Amino acid sequence: MPELSEEELKELADQLRCPNGEQGILVAQNMNSSNASMISETIESIPFSKVSSILELGHGNCSHLAFLLSKKTEISYYGLEISEAMQAEAFSLNKSLTETGNIFFGLYNGTDIPFNHNQFDCVFSVNTIYFWEKPEKLLTEIHRALKPDGSLLLTFTSKETLEKLAFSKFGFTLYTLSDVENLATSAGFTVERIMEKKENAISKIGTSVERTFYIIQLKK
Repeated sequence: MPELSEEELKELADQLRCPNGEQGILVAQNMNSSNASMISETIESIPFSKVSSILELGHGNCSHLAFLLSKKTEISYYGLEISEAMQAEAFSLNKSLTETGNIFFGLYNGTDIPFNHNQFDCVFSVNTIYFWEKPEKLLTEIHRALKPDGSLLLTFTSKETLEKLAFSKFGFTLYTLSDVENLATSAGFTVERIMEKKENAISKIGTSVERTFYIIQLKK
């Protein structure tokens, strides 16, 4: 595959942050494929026996919703996106599921969560933390929206892996494991469990990469 120019890499990074237009839909499909194991591993880690309401931040096209609901049918799912294109795509791909009345897809500004205090049993987000403009504020908002003893699962690719990908220099903030732990504990969370995973994956530019990612399970 030919190397992308600097402009093409920047455009890809912009689409990864906030997919839009026809190109955004294609990028989202690619993201869902390349992030499939990260998403499924995160969903598998949700403590469903204690959960009846879930909030996901940055769900993309949300083609993983059926898999999530297969874990527990009696559950309310709320998704928030900064991308109008992804909100529309999520509605389109999950039309039959949204008819149950327990599924909601909304938009937010990436910082302020438009829900009540103590509303959710669990919040999760996969591969979005690099794009958070105000991570301290957003983590405080997540803490506010979680019920007492609620769980937050953050899944992200290691700094060492992302540093090898040319597009990550455009608009990405790269985090070490300790960086994320420090941010979370400063917002009032307790670290319950850390899972480190390694896999061979296809990057967003079509190349093979050995990826290390983490799932941090936090408790309010």
